[in-house]
Amino acid sequence: MSDLLRKPASWGIAIAVDRLVAVSDADRQGVWTHDLSACSAPGEWPDLVTALEQLRMTIGNGPAVASVALLPGLVQVRPIELPFMRKSELLPVLQRDAARFFFGVRDEHVVAVRHLHRDRGRRTVLAAAARRWLVELLAAELSSGALRLHQIVPAHVAWAFAASSSPAASGPSRRWLGVPCGDILELLELRRDAVRQIRRVRAVGDEVLVRDITGSLPPDVASVTKHDSAMAVAARYAGRARSLALVAPSVAAAELRQAWRQARWLISAAAVLLVTSSLLRVVDVNRELAHVRATRATMAGEVGQVLRARTNVSGIDRLVELLCEIRERTPRWSSTIVTVATNLPLDAHVLRLSSGGDSVTLEGATTRAADVLEQLRAAPGVMALHASAPIRVETNAGEDPTEYFAIVVRLAPAALRAGRQ
Repeated sequence: MSDLLRKPASWGIAIAVDRLVAVSDADRQGVWTHDLSACSAPGEWPDLVTALEQLRMTIGNGPAVASVALLPGLVQVRPIELPFMRKSELLPVLQRDAARFFFGVRDEHVVAVRHLHRDRGRRTVLAAAARRWLVELLAAELSSGALRLHQIVPAHVAWAFAASSSPAASGPSRRWLGVPCGDILELLELRRDAVRQIRRVRAVGDEVLVRDITGSLPPDVASVTKHDSAMAVAARYAGRARSLALVAPSVAAAELRQAWRQARWLISAAAVLLVTSSLLRVVDVNRELAHVRATRATMAGEVGQVLRARTNVSGIDRLVELLCEIRERTPRWSSTIVTVATNLPLDAHVLRLSSGGDSVTLEGATTRAADVLEQLRAAPGVMALHASAPIRVETNAGEDPTEYFAIVVRLAPAALRAGRQ
């Protein structure tokens, strides 16, 4: 349990063609070294396997994390200009055509790439390539027991990170860093603490200054004077570099399988959570429905009374509206009767009165029917008047003759409206 809670030790490893250097963060002063013989055949490097086994024994059984920096000779790093393509296409193209872009490549290589800039439809990238069998060997040897491999990077990015972490890093944004590797001096152009360009020149002696070798190089070149110190710096900063990580295909496949397992687990967990949330939602809805039903049951009596009262009030409202409509549509003949009565001669009397539409039919008797017609024609509100039947005259002995009339009086609309008011 204490091993699980303890922070794992961090080890940096720098590997060159003839030497392996390891540095622990716990012991910043101590440097573990092991000389290597040349690789006997592609895919076989017994000395490297032996050195890594001894290093694992030195690290012990406690949890540890190892990061590896490969020096020139084991890795190639160079800027490459390519036609514009999507980022997802860059790595497969460089992996497939590694022999075209890197010098002396004959077998399979693992490639890492970082975008630099794009100009006029072309993309410039910084690419690194190392032998596949070497990357697979390191991944297998450094991923056993409590030891875990963090990353494999070119030493160039570790040197660039070390230069950016130094107190002198507050200088110009474009700087040059010179690192001797045997009889070759690696010149790294740093812009914003990232490698932008790499040149290689031949060095003379342990201590060199670039300006003494060629006058064509910039004067602001920092130089690491010894090969051993360059390897120690690469080992110390291998775990902090942030780009050009070389991933073994077996490790990439394992990570992909692990990602799929995690994705399936997350999908399953999401499905379980979705079903659980749905069930909880159903339970919550049912609880709310039960509460609503209980509340409605308690209010049913009061609501019934209110609904009955509302029904009664609605019926009364409809009845009132019907009565008002009947009142509006029903003609009022009282004023019409008054008009007829006041405009008849004194000796005339009405025997029958009927109405229809805007007309009134009068049947009556008088001594002179012509007077009745004249007076009613002059009465207010009368539009027209005509006899509906011939005047009939009756004569009795000892009495004046009596004339019976039947006339139709058509009333003006104003008179009818006045009658309704």
